Amino acid sequence: MPEINENSSPEKLGAQTKDNPNHAKIDFVHLSPFVRFVNYNSGPYYSYFIPKRVIYDYEMIYVSDGRLMVESQEGNYSIEQGEIHFMKPQIVHRRYVPQNEFCSYYNLHFDLKYTGEDFSAEIYTRPCEEKVTEVPIDEDLLNRMVYELSELELPVKMMLSDPARLIAVMEEMLRSFRGEEFGYQLVLTADLLKVLSLVAEEKKNENQSREFSYYSDQINKFTLHLLNHYHEKINLDAVARTLGISSTHLRKVFKSIEQKTPQEYLIDLRIEKAKEYIAEGKYSMTEISSMVGYDDIHYFSRIFKKREKLSPTEYLALCRGEPGQ
Repeated sequence: MPEINENSSPEKLGAQTKDNPNHAKIDFVHLSPFVRFVNYNSGPYYSYFIPKRVIYDYEMIYVSDGRLMVESQEGNYSIEQGEIHFMKPQIVHRRYVPQNEFCSYYNLHFDLKYTGEDFSAEIYTRPCEEKVTEVPIDEDLLNRMVYELSELELPVKMMLSDPARLIAVMEEMLRSFRGEEFGYQLVLTADLLKVLSLVAEEKKNENQSREFSYYSDQINKFTLHLLNHYHEKINLDAVARTLGISSTHLRKVFKSIEQKTPQEYLIDLRIEKAKEYIAEGKYSMTEISSMVGYDDIHYFSRIFKKREKLSPTEYLALCRGEPGQ
C-alpha cells in the first residue's frame, strides 16, 4: 500500500470538490449514521500515541481535561479543555499530548450515512497499540463514499457552553458500545444524533450571538446619530440604510434591545431635550419646538402633552413653582 503523501491529488486526500464522485451531501432528513467506535482516553503524554495517518470516516473528540495538539494537512492547532473537535475523512494528520502534560478525552468514529460495514476500527487501534510511526493508505477505503451534511458544517473545533450534556451522552455511548447488549446499535445511533443536534444548537446560538453583537453595534451607531441630529428632520429609513440595515429589521432589533421602536425613542429623546430647554427659561415655546426638530408648534404641544400629561406651558409653570392653572 502507498505511503501517506500530503501532496497527493485533492481527489485522493479528501478535498471537497464538486466533480468528486466519491463525495456527496445529505440533509438532516436523510441522515442514517453508523457508529464504528467509541472510546475514552485518559493519561500522561508518554502513554498517548497516534501515528501519522488518514482516517476513512469521521472522528469526533471532546477534551474533558488538558489539551491535544493536532498536526494536519489543513493546519496545526490545539484542542483545549471543553472543546469538541471533528476530523473529516481523508485528512492527513497526527495528534499528541504536549510533553509533561495530561489529557482526558472522549472520541468516536462514525459515518453520516450507513452504506454497509466495510471496515473495522481495528484499522485505527492496532497501529496506535503497535506505535507505528506512519500508517500506509488503504486505497480501497480511500475510494469509499464520504457524505457531508448540507445543513451543518461540522466544526474543526468549538467550545461547548454546556459540556455536561455531551458528557452524559458520551458516557451512555461508552456503556452501550462496550456492553454490546441487544439493541445497542440503536442506542449508539440515537446518541450520535443527539451529539449532532447539540452541535447544531451550539452553532445556532453562536450565530445568533454574532448577529446580536453586530446589530447591537449598529444600533449604538443609530442611537448616536439620533443624539447628534435630533434637532433636524430625520428620515429613520434613510439612516437605517446608511448603516446597512433594512428599516424593517432595524425596528425589530431596536425594539428587542431598547424595548421601544426607533420612532418612540426619537420622540422620547426630543421631549427630554425640550424639557431641559423649558427648564432653562431662556427660549420661547416656538423656539424650543424648532430646537427639538418640530416646525409645527401645535404638533409639538400635542406630542409633549401626550408624553408628559402636561402641556409645554404647564410644564414651564411647574418648573417655576407657579400654582397649577
